[in-house]
Amino acid sequence: MKFKLIAAQLAAVAVACGALWAQDYEPRSVAGIVTDSSNTPVDGALVQLKNRQTLQFRSCITQHGGQYHFARLSANFDYELRATHNGVWSDKKKLSLFSSRKEPTVNLRLKSP
Repeated sequence: MKFKLIAAQLAAVAVACGALWAQDYEPRSVAGIVTDSSNTPVDGALVQLKNRQTLQFRSCITQHGGQYHFARLSANFDYELRATHNGVWSDKKKLSLFSSRKEPTVNLRLKSP
């Protein structure tokens, strides 16, 4: 009887861990366009993505039309995005873990120099 109880508890823990693992590895992405203060897309801008819990950074360079994209982001963390080009920065924008969108769009606008 004691063995069955322990086996049932272990099974419950395994199911719970499996559910947490699946949630952690359900990736999301974020994309957007970087524009200057006159709303013109900026090619070659640096976009930084910061994980607000681990403080890890990822970065990319905008492509044609000021477009950027980050893939395979964990849905369990908050992220912060900002862009820079020629010494001019955008405001920081937050991507919340509470957002249910799997592919949100976050556009970044560089401030006036």
